[in-house]
Amino acid sequence: MLAVDAPPEADMQKRTVWGLIDARPITFPAEVQDAAVALVAYDAPPDVAEALGVGDRFAVEPGCDGTVPVTLMLADYRRAAWGASAHVSLSVPARPLLGGLDGPGAPDRAPARPLLCQSVTNTAFYDQAMYWALGVSGALGSIVMAVLPDTVAVRVAVGREHALTVTLPRPALAPVAAVPPPGAGDAEAYTCVGDRPRRVRFRMDVPPAEVDPAVVTVEPGTGPLADAVRSLQAAGPPTSCRWGERLALMIQEPHLLVDDAPRPPTPGRAGPARLTGFHPS
Repeated sequence: MLAVDAPPEADMQKRTVWGLIDARPITFPAEVQDAAVALVAYDAPPDVAEALGVGDRFAVEPGCDGTVPVTLMLADYRRAAWGASAHVSLSVPARPLLGGLDGPGAPDRAPARPLLCQSVTNTAFYDQAMYWALGVSGALGSIVMAVLPDTVAVRVAVGREHALTVTLPRPALAPVAAVPPPGAGDAEAYTCVGDRPRRVRFRMDVPPAEVDPAVVTVEPGTGPLADAVRSLQAAGPPTSCRWGERLALMIQEPHLLVDDAPRPPTPGRAGPARLTGFHPS
C-alpha cells in the first residue's frame, strides 16, 4: 500500500519549522512572492524520458500518443522566503513503483505526477535546502536570467561548463493592475534522494503568456544537463512555451512515500543523474 506521514488535506497555510540550515530556519509553506518563469515543453519517447534520471523507484507515464511530456523550467525567484535565487529543472510525469502499486489494474495504483529529475540552483543555501528539506538532488551552478524589454535570455553554467542557453521573445504583459490572475491551484509533485521518494504539495501561478515554440532558442552546452536537453531535441523541437512575471509559488513540506514491500533495482534502468555539485546520497 501507499502511505504518507501526513494527510493530503493538510492546510496549505499552516506554518511549521522544518529545521535549520546554516543557522537559518527552514519554514513551510515556503513562499515565493515574485518569480519570473519560463516553461518549455518537449514530447519525448519513453526511453529518452527514463534516461533523464527517473531511477528505480519511478516509472514514466506516457500520454495517449505514447510520448512523455517533459518540462524544462527556468525560474528566477526575485523575492522569496529562502532568499532570492534561480532554479532550472527537468520534470517528467511518473508514478512511484511501490509495493502493491505496480499492476496496471491495481485499485490503489499511485497516480502520475511531475517528478523532478534534474535541477540546478545558483545559491548554496537554496541548494542545501532543496536537498535536505525538499528531497531534490541538484547541482550548484550559475544561472543568469536577463529580462530585457523584448527578450528573455537564460544562461546556465555548472562548474566551468556552459550547460545551457535559452532565449525567447518577451511577451508584452499588461500593467499589474490590469493583469487577470494567472491560473493557480493546488498540485503535487514527486522528488527522490537516494531511495527515499517524497510527495510535495505546492501551489503555483501558471505563466499566462504563450510563446511560439518555433521562436524559442535552446542551446545545450556540455555536461549532464546539456546532454539531457540534447536528447530531448533529438526527439523533436519544443512543443510549447509559456512565460510569466510577478508569479507566486507556495511549497508545502514534503512527505515520504512509505513502501511496505521494497523492490530490488530494475535491471538496466539508470539511476538519478549525478551532476557536478550533487550532495552525496
